[in-house]
Amino acid sequence: METTSVLPYRTDALALGAWLAARARGRSAEQLRGAVESPKSVEGTAAAAAALGFSDPVEGTLTPLGERYALADGTDRRLILREAMLAYAPYGDMLRALGERGAPGETEARWLEAWWATRGYGGSESNRREGAAAFGRLGEFAGLGEYVPGRRGRATRIRWAAGSIGRAEGRESHLRDRPPPAEPDPDPDLFTTSAADRPVASSTAAATAIMPRVPGRPGAAAEVNRIIVPLAGDATARIEVPLRLPRAEKRRLLDLLELLIAED
Repeated sequence: METTSVLPYRTDALALGAWLAARARGRSAEQLRGAVESPKSVEGTAAAAAALGFSDPVEGTLTPLGERYALADGTDRRLILREAMLAYAPYGDMLRALGERGAPGETEARWLEAWWATRGYGGSESNRREGAAAFGRLGEFAGLGEYVPGRRGRATRIRWAAGSIGRAEGRESHLRDRPPPAEPDPDPDLFTTSAADRPVASSTAAATAIMPRVPGRPGAAAEVNRIIVPLAGDATARIEVPLRLPRAEKRRLLDLLELLIAED
């Protein structure tokens, strides 16, 4: 797979899935940039799609792998993303290097940044810093480990899943033999419909919030709101959001919805 000096940045699996789904429905890259208040985030997702082989870096059209990802469900998306990440040299080679060091339980993000810098990956120091965050979020969805932002003096780090280090060897066959873990992350499709390929707006739709329960803790509510919105006809939309969300993340959520919903 062809690589570039700029690492994927300002993106995650949710944004990547939304961007690829919108492109698969015929929306152009220019339309997607113009649909949000922060074009930089869309540009980061577009760059990630090209780097990981989901879109052509010159034409911007989806590759067969990108089309496959756009049409896949949550479980298949995890496998596809993991395969693409391991085939991407800055990611796959880094995982091999970590394996040679003895497969640590966790790795600080600044180690990733330093490793990329010594090998010429990343357009700048800030790109490597943002690239480490993007790798952590994408890798968490793909089942490589848990991305743990730094708090209370602890550095930002990635807590690796068992067996994730060294997976770059024997990529595709190895991935087929290792399904994602049970109870995965929430469905990456932020906005889905059951009746049509394109969501249908409904000004009279009523939203129903569902508070999920924490397994093993009867009566305890999880820190997530799941919202089901009836649309026109038999279509429904499902949205899952944390109970507490910073203002910037609310703005990003609205931007992602703009990417997904095509106007009549």
